[in-house]
Formats: sequence, C-alpha cells, structure tokens
Amino acid sequence: MERCEFIEQCGFYQRFATKNSAAWRGLFDSYCCGRLVRYCERYRLYRSETVSFSDDMMPNGRNVPSAFKLLL
Repeated sequence: MERCEFIEQCGFYQRFATKNSAAWRGLFDSYCCGRLVRYCERYRLYRSETVSFSDDMMPNGRNVPSAFKLLL
C-alpha cells in the first residue's frame, strides 16, 4: 500500500484524520494511504512546491462540503 510522502504536513489530513465514517475512511484509504496518491490534487500542489492552499481542499481539488464535515 502506498502512503503519501506529504501526509505529515498535509493540513487536510491533519484536520480530518480523526473522522471515522465510511466516507472519510474511504477517502483517506484511497488518496492518503492508497493507490490514488498520485491523483490527489493536494499531492500535486505539494510536489510543485505550492504552499498556499486551504486545509479544506479535498484530494479532488474541491472544498469539503458542509454536510460532509458533519460526518464523524
């Protein structure tokens, strides 16, 4: 299983990693610690040394929807 090399500095992961719903776990297991690491928009920005982007930006490049934030 692949793990993102930027996971320790990723504001998104640090902010939401304690979420345990199936939706959140699927997201983390696919993008942060899985086969979709290289498709993560956050990963691409870190690789390009872009340092200014929101912690609310999901791996797909969109902001976390309010309803999604409510999931535990």
